Parts: sequence; C-alpha cells; structure tokens
Amino acid sequence: MPQIDVQSSNSHWTLLAARLRADYSRALQRIPRKLRLAVLTASIVLVGIFFYTVLFRPSATLNVVCRHNLRNAELSVLIDGKLAHTEQISGTARKRFGLFDTRIEGAF
Repeated sequence: MPQIDVQSSNSHWTLLAARLRADYSRALQRIPRKLRLAVLTASIVLVGIFFYTVLFRPSATLNVVCRHNLRNAELSVLIDGKLAHTEQISGTARKRFGLFDTRIEGAF
C-alpha cells in the first residue's frame, strides 16, 4: 500500500489557497470602490426581496381541469378553488388518405 505524505499534501493546498486569495484580492482591488459598494447593496436588496417573497407572501394553488371525449373538451382553470376561466374546445373529424384514416382536428 503506497504511503501518502500528508504534510506535503496539506502544504500544497495551503499554497494553492494563498495564491487564490492573492489573485482574488488583486482582482477585487481593480474594481472601483463605489462599484463594489453598489454591487453589494444591490445584492443585499435582491436577497431581501427573495426572502420576503418566499417567507411572507401567501402561496396560491392552481388547478387545471380538462374533461374531454376526444372530440369536445371543457377546460377549467381554478385559482385557490375559485373558477378563473372556463372554455369549450371542439374539433371536427377530417378524412385523410381516402376512407380509412380519420383524425380529429381543431383550434386547441
């Protein structure tokens, strides 16, 4: 079983982390201070809006009901148990390729 030198492995990761930290710091210093502040403020506002919508806004239930017999359909949309929209949809039989093949078509 091969032996792994834990100390050299840890020093490799430590050097890599230090190099990444230095590169990140150098890149961050190139961005103007006011721009960094604006991005930070916008990020905080967006996170606040996200948590507000997730935690404090009530949820809704959407139900879509479709009853059909392959030629006609009744489509109903219910929001929180209240009927919001209902529509009748119908199609007509159309012959294709002579007598044998028919299909239902309509404006769905």
